[in-house]
This record gives sequence, structure tokens and C-alpha cells, in this order.
Amino acid sequence: GEGNQPIISRLYGVYLAQTKGLRITEYYSNEGQAELISAAIQAIQETFRATKRKHVRNIAGYFNGVLSNKLDDLMSEIMAR
Repeated sequence: GEGNQPIISRLYGVYLAQTKGLRITEYYSNEGQAELISAAIQAIQETFRATKRKHVRNIAGYFNGVLSNKLDDLMSEIMAR
């Protein structure tokens, strides 16, 4: 809705910052891009579920932590392949 653009922009900025190193490598193919987006969507879902369960003072900061964990898990999975 209206008034949500600032938080959307901050979350997208967190995504860009977290995935910058991955986006400039050969990993950023169509398949890799889909995996990064999937991890980001899961992180957003977890973040918004957390806001319903408890008080989250900084949504962008919480999302940053969740996305970081998701990307760590994704990279571990890729390294195990």
C-alpha cells in the first residue's frame, strides 16, 4: 500500500548489498539468479512472520540477518554439490 515504499527500498538495498559479490561472478546465471531470489523471498517471509510474533525494532536489520543466514545455507548447499 501507500507509504510502504521506504521499507521496500531498504529491503531491496539489503538484498543488493548482500548479493553483490554473487551477482558479479559466473554463478549469476539464470539458475543462480533464481536461487538468490528464492532465498530473498524466504527471508522476507520469515521477517514478516517474525513481525507478527514479536516486536521487531528494525525490519531491515532483521531481514539482513535472516538473508545472511539463508545465503550462508545456500552457499553451503552449493559447495556440497
